[in-house]
Amino acid sequence: QFEAVAKIKQTCPVIIEIEEMTRGEGLTGPMLKRIDDKNLSLMCDRFSMLVNVGLPIVDAVSMLSRQMEDKNISHILRDIAKEVSMGRSLYASFSSRHGVFPTTFLESLKSGEESGDLSRTFARLKDYYERTSKTKDKVISALTYPALTMVVAVIVVIIIMVVAVPMF
Repeated sequence: QFEAVAKIKQTCPVIIEIEEMTRGEGLTGPMLKRIDDKNLSLMCDRFSMLVNVGLPIVDAVSMLSRQMEDKNISHILRDIAKEVSMGRSLYASFSSRHGVFPTTFLESLKSGEESGDLSRTFARLKDYYERTSKTKDKVISALTYPALTMVVAVIVVIIIMVVAVPMF
C-alpha cells in the first residue's frame, strides 16, 4: 500500500483515500472480459455492413451496441460510441480497453482507419476471427475424446490396482 501511495503521489499531490479493489473490479466498475473470437467475428461482420451502407462511424458503433446480445460487448461499444462522438479516433477508443481486444484486431483497425477503408478491414477481420473460432472448436472437439479415454483408462487402472491386485 505504501508503494502505491508513493507512485500515486508522483502524479497527484493530494490523496484522500486508497482502497483495495476486489477481484473482477475495474476503475470504472466491473472489469471487462476479453471478447471471444465468435463474438468478435459477429461484431466485425455487423460493423462492416453498417459502415458499408454509409452510416457514420458514431451511429454505426451506437447501433452496434444495441444489436449485440453480449452485455459485455454492448457496454464496451456504448462507451466507445461516446468517446468517438467526442472526437476520439475509433482506434484510440478501442485500444483504451486493455486486454479486451486482441492486438491483431487493434492493429488492423488502426490501418483500416488510416487508409479510410474500415468496411473492408472489418470484413477481413470477420473472416479471420470466424476461421480462428472454427479452428479452436475443432481442436477442442478433437481433444475431447482422447482426454475422456485417458480419464477412463486411469480410473480402470486404479480400480484394478485397488480391487484386483490385493486379492492375489
